[in-house]
Amino acid sequence: MNKKWMISGLCGSMLLFGASLYGFAQGKIANPPGEKILFSLEPIPDKDWKKAKTVTSIPIDQLGKLKLRIYSGNKTFKELYGKFWGNLRSGLDLAAKFIPKGQTADFSDTKKWLTHYIAEAKEDSEWPDSNTLEIDLLKAAKGIKLWEISSDDDIAFAVQYTKEKKTGKTVWVNNGWVDETYWETLGKPASTGVLKIEPPTKENTAPDVTQVKEMALKYMNTDKTYRQVTGGTKFNYSVADYFAHVLIDKNEYPSAKEGFNFDGSKITNLEIVKGPSYGWNYDEYKPAEQMVYASYDVTMDIHGSKTEMLFIKNEIDAKCTNGTITLKKMLNSNEWQVSGFGLKDVLKNCQKK
Repeated sequence: MNKKWMISGLCGSMLLFGASLYGFAQGKIANPPGEKILFSLEPIPDKDWKKAKTVTSIPIDQLGKLKLRIYSGNKTFKELYGKFWGNLRSGLDLAAKFIPKGQTADFSDTKKWLTHYIAEAKEDSEWPDSNTLEIDLLKAAKGIKLWEISSDDDIAFAVQYTKEKKTGKTVWVNNGWVDETYWETLGKPASTGVLKIEPPTKENTAPDVTQVKEMALKYMNTDKTYRQVTGGTKFNYSVADYFAHVLIDKNEYPSAKEGFNFDGSKITNLEIVKGPSYGWNYDEYKPAEQMVYASYDVTMDIHGSKTEMLFIKNEIDAKCTNGTITLKKMLNSNEWQVSGFGLKDVLKNCQKK
């Protein structure tokens, strides 16, 4: 399923490091739940974790509320990674990997996963001498590209140690030579966990199939904001206009000309082959503004019509496969809207009837 909810300008927020963003424990706690990551929609107490309302799965539209409480067993983070500790900076990364449902997470390759930097050892840091900390998933969303998740996936998480090391070279910074450094992941993960992703809650479930088809056909036939830029000219095409242009001219990027129109072009039928597959995203600059997406694999029938010089008319009827229609809903809204249609290689996936 194509993930069409990966919209430009929407992603996670940049994270500022500091104790105020994480629930650092005051020293080492006794009887932790092993080397685990616990998940909850509420803050998880560092010591009384057994009283927390933890979850093992979550509706995809609730991802922005998720809290992760990390435990490194009976050893503090510094005890666990003591042999790697040095004079340069040390830190912890939250690593994540999306895994197709039904597959078992493999934690042997977490160094290759997407990561978000969650803690750095400084003079005022408490986490090295603790065996737990809490993470707000929304703050880590950008680093792990959480907007790429779908309801067809689950998420595997791992917390791992990272250390600043010298390359042996120097670089010129702020009018002076300084040692060049890089960050390297070392040791095994301090804690791991797998979160199962479910379809959204009832209030954020997509409309029924009949309504989805009606919305999609209206969008593809009447919305003239679909723009094809050719030779510096912007055409205000509908999706139907664009497909007619490509199929009649047999060119994915038709040349700019004047004196023609595609009046009469229309998507005459649309069938949903698979879906919905749900996605999630949020506004980078307003993280509270979150949204859910519903994506469908579709086929469609098109009647294309092109009129040139007011009297030369070309027409075509075709059936297109491997298309994707995507709907979007803001979580603070009751309205679903079509956010886009996708079909790669029109000439290959559309066959003349």
